Amino acid sequence: MSALPRPTTWRERWHAVRAPLLIAVAVVSTAIITVLIGGTDTSTPLDPRSAAPSGTRALDVLLREQGVQASRIESYDEARAAAPGGTILITDPADMPSQRVLDLIRTASATVLVDPGQSLLEELPGEVELRGPALTAALDPGCALPAAAMAGRSTLGGARYSAGPSAISCYDESLVVIPASAGNGTIIILGSADVLTNEHLGDEGNAALSMMLLGRHPALAWYLPSPTDPAFRTDEQSLVSLIPPGWWFAAAQVFVGVVLLAAWRARRLGPIVTEPLPVIIRATETHEGRARLYQRARDHAHAATVLRAATTHRAARALRLPRSTDDRTLAATIAARTGREPGAVTGLLHGPGPTDDSALLVLARELADLEHDLDLGRDTPEGTHP
Repeated sequence: MSALPRPTTWRERWHAVRAPLLIAVAVVSTAIITVLIGGTDTSTPLDPRSAAPSGTRALDVLLREQGVQASRIESYDEARAAAPGGTILITDPADMPSQRVLDLIRTASATVLVDPGQSLLEELPGEVELRGPALTAALDPGCALPAAAMAGRSTLGGARYSAGPSAISCYDESLVVIPASAGNGTIIILGSADVLTNEHLGDEGNAALSMMLLGRHPALAWYLPSPTDPAFRTDEQSLVSLIPPGWWFAAAQVFVGVVLLAAWRARRLGPIVTEPLPVIIRATETHEGRARLYQRARDHAHAATVLRAATTHRAARALRLPRSTDDRTLAATIAARTGREPGAVTGLLHGPGPTDDSALLVLARELADLEHDLDLGRDTPEGTHP
């Protein structure tokens, strides 16, 4: 009887769970410290709801106090609906298709673009071109734009632009205003967004300049484009359409070459050739060899099983019985055919195995007599060897 297992102690249980518990505590502590240090503000830059340094919540509050109805928008369809008759600020115009930006410019009374890309500048009216980057600093207006003259020095820079004669360039060409023309509203281009952010809104004349640029109309759409907007997927192409035509021609050549190579190699495969065996072995030698192995191993029971199985198979085939015939039916059929007792037939075919060579020899003879009575045409069972 086996002994019962010894119950574990509290000390052993503590040692087993100590390492996983300490790791879990360390992970939770690290997550809490990261949240406390980094804060929970995950808003994007220029977000009017964000109080972070890069947000624009302070400017949004000032505009609302002046009666400007500002709305935060992320969908292009919503921006298109809110644009007519008001001002729309696009925080990331470089992330939008140029055609979508031009549609908003034609719809809105005034459009403010923050750091537009080169591809968009090439399609804007007013002959605007990017001259290069510029340091963001407090700059003088240097132009006759009323809003810039009233605001005075402001924090601008980021990029410099050259424009046509109809445009107005201020703050060392980092602010460009293109007056409204036929089919287009006023376009305001900012090389840097620092003048709008919470961090710099209180510096110089940033607050005054920002409010006059964005508050010229009673409605303001604060548009933060999302790259996942379904409206921007009109120019998408499938991966197959991006493959150059020359690649298809090369692939076709490779395919033809592979087919020709396979056909050339297949011609070397002729018909199946039969080779004569170097040595011909009679079937009886195999039986004799197995019988000698049984005799050397003195495995009388296994040899008897082989003899009985051979006799049973030949008897069932001679009596035309199916393979699924059970032992009792087979024994009864053999007894009816030979005139023997069914019990004697069952004992002969399924009785205990012999324990020595003489008993095995007697069994082999009795099986041979049974087959002879069944008129199987054989004197001894196949593979009978003492």
